[in-house]
Amino acid sequence: MEFLSVALFVLFVALVIGLSLYFAKKAKSASGYFVAGGTIHWSVNGIAFAGDYLSAASFLGICGMIATVGYDGFLYSIGYLAGWVVALFVIAEPLKRLGKYTFADALDAKFNSKGIQLTAAISTLIVLDLTFKCTTFPKDFRRCFVI
Repeated sequence: MEFLSVALFVLFVALVIGLSLYFAKKAKSASGYFVAGGTIHWSVNGIAFAGDYLSAASFLGICGMIATVGYDGFLYSIGYLAGWVVALFVIAEPLKRLGKYTFADALDAKFNSKGIQLTAAISTLIVLDLTFKCTTFPKDFRRCFVI
């Protein structure tokens, strides 16, 4: 059974890399690759953003938090939904105006600093490490926060 899981994982990763390489060859610029050259209508892009941020897993997690911690979990859900509005207007709109696709790209364009690039790379690796630890060792939750 373990071999089948590893084989399916490798197949999935190979498929994603193959699709990425295929579409990277078709794209003529970064804009063409990341935002389809601006040809996607704003309403479709908004629905995609909402679907990404407000996924079923998020709502199930909020329901679980309300069930386990009560009113504090409810307050967390309000903050979570308010955070979506902040992400849209405070982060997404300025990034769109700058023509950048990530927050690190926007900071780098404004300040032109190698330190910003290094900090973005290190923080990405830390998040990936924590994600791996928390999903690999879900019963030992304390291991999620040991770097």
